[in-house]
Amino acid sequence: MRNDWKLKIVSLILAVFVWFHAITEKVYVTPIVLNVRYENVPQNLYMLGEPPEVCTLWVRGKGKTILTFSLKKPIIEVNLQGLKVGTHTIELNPPKISNLEIVSIRPKEVQIYIDRGKRKNLPVKPIVTGNPAPDYALVEVHATPKKITIEGPASLVSKIKVVKTETLTIDENNKNSFARKVAVMLDPEYAKFVKPLPETVSVSVILHPKDTVELEVPVKLKNKGRYRVKVEPKKVSLTLKVHPKYTKRINRYKVKLWVDLEGLKKGEYELPVQYELPDYAELIALEPKKVKVVIR
Repeated sequence: MRNDWKLKIVSLILAVFVWFHAITEKVYVTPIVLNVRYENVPQNLYMLGEPPEVCTLWVRGKGKTILTFSLKKPIIEVNLQGLKVGTHTIELNPPKISNLEIVSIRPKEVQIYIDRGKRKNLPVKPIVTGNPAPDYALVEVHATPKKITIEGPASLVSKIKVVKTETLTIDENNKNSFARKVAVMLDPEYAKFVKPLPETVSVSVILHPKDTVELEVPVKLKNKGRYRVKVEPKKVSLTLKVHPKYTKRINRYKVKLWVDLEGLKKGEYELPVQYELPDYAELIALEPKKVKVVIR
């Protein structure tokens, strides 16, 4: 029985071999995908655009020859040596293949745009998002160096006015100033061809506790109409947390306090004080929160 199994296996292997030999001896017309490699870009020049990285070569020949050729992973080399600035149409020349007939190649030619190189110094714009710990403010952000050099094709470099950093995030755990190395980022349309020098910068984030400011602000009347109105007290005390950058600017004229008399008749009322603050100020305390209003 064991010998029967061995004979069956040997017979199967021989059958597969004969079958494979038979089909690879047949003549086929078939496509083969070839990689395209662009070489020898002239010094100080750049190749732009998106020329194809592969092409399809249709060949006629025995299956065995086609298979052998395919396994070699052939490459079509495009030599750019000697090209000047401008647009060039270059014919793709497939490699010579013995015992195979080339039926066609697609694409037959490629367009190459050669651009001169250019360098340019540009300011660096640090990108920071998020907010620090409560009662702390982001006072300053700057990059070191403040300017860097970019180099690449002149037609692209000329369009870039500023370079940005990768996003640096601050959160409520941040109370102390810090500096961090981050990558210089270019828009996707430029990043493939344009290179920043250096590729990283140091971004310094300066944090500072918010300042406490106390103000006395008069209470104004909204929708007073023709009534005589008396307010007690006339002023309200506020305690604010203010961004350090604006501490010297904040005053009672920058804060709006009022009570709304809309729909009220003659009489005495205790009304809540409403307020509006600048974006850089945060209310900590308001005293009193309500005032006595007498309408006559």
